Amino acid sequence: MCGIACILKVRQQSAELRRKALEMSRKIRHRGPDWSGIWCGGSAILAHERLSIVDPESGGQPLLSPDGRQVLAVNGEIYNHQEIRRRYAGKYDFRTGSDCEVILALYRDKGPDFLDELNGIFAFVLYDEEKDAFLIARDPIGVIPLYIGYDADGTIYVASELKALEGQCERYEPFLPGHCYWSGDPGMKRWYRREWTDFDAVNEYNMDSVRFSSNVSDAEMMRRLSAMNSFISLPYNDVVKNYIILYSERMTSRMGRVMGLSAYYFPIFEDILVRYDLPQELKYMAIIESMLNPVATSRAGARGIWQFMYQTARGYGLEINSFVDERLDVEKAVDAAARYLRDAYKIFGD
Repeated sequence: MCGIACILKVRQQSAELRRKALEMSRKIRHRGPDWSGIWCGGSAILAHERLSIVDPESGGQPLLSPDGRQVLAVNGEIYNHQEIRRRYAGKYDFRTGSDCEVILALYRDKGPDFLDELNGIFAFVLYDEEKDAFLIARDPIGVIPLYIGYDADGTIYVASELKALEGQCERYEPFLPGHCYWSGDPGMKRWYRREWTDFDAVNEYNMDSVRFSSNVSDAEMMRRLSAMNSFISLPYNDVVKNYIILYSERMTSRMGRVMGLSAYYFPIFEDILVRYDLPQELKYMAIIESMLNPVATSRAGARGIWQFMYQTARGYGLEINSFVDERLDVEKAVDAAARYLRDAYKIFGD
């Protein structure tokens, strides 16, 4: 865990603005007790609080390109950094052993269009002094936290925690998972695009009318259902059969990705369901709701991993305003969903 605090689109560098960035960084120092670094230049200030894990000797941040024209503040871990280093051996002069330095190498080679090549969890700000341009990005499912703030004069603030932005800018919001902000095309835009993140793509079948067939017999499906250790009754009928075939045979590539996401999200769901004394099998509802996409938005306007409509979300204490939409906060949304399901059980007894 590290922390970043950055100010971008600075009109004029000053000692006062540098102190402001340092104060922002001080508020998140608990995230990185091993190193504090700051870089000021051009129209940017990048500060970093480091927890040393990879290359503790030379990996202090912000990281600089060999000619010092690009600078990077990043929190996270790049899993495929060794493969990328081998690819750029002899083409890029790596200055540290940091796994995150490969971001600079990729940017120098491809500009801002490299994010799909990163396998990892990350939130970063990269400033290109030569072009006076910047790139902000967050990993596909938002494992690493990031927030963005704005002032009326156009100044942009970025930090790992909301507390670093509070009192420093006029408005702020979560920087969405799988999104980036490239100064050459201003605004937060989705960079992580997969078929299964599109609402229409995962609802291509009219389940009220379609009838699937399978090489697996009804008897075998019934046997497998009965063998499952479940607190909730698992009946078998034509509707259940249809959905079994949909998820296990018609959506295999998407479900493979969902199984991977479940390894991260399900422990969070389970802890909260236990807190409210609810069956843990209810965690699977989120697959039906959103395919475990934390920023999913339906055509009806439901949002988040649990697909809350506006009024229901507000009724269960989720904050939604110009700055924040807590339907996109996984833990808060799950807690609200658990309370909703608990209340529904009290009403219907089922």
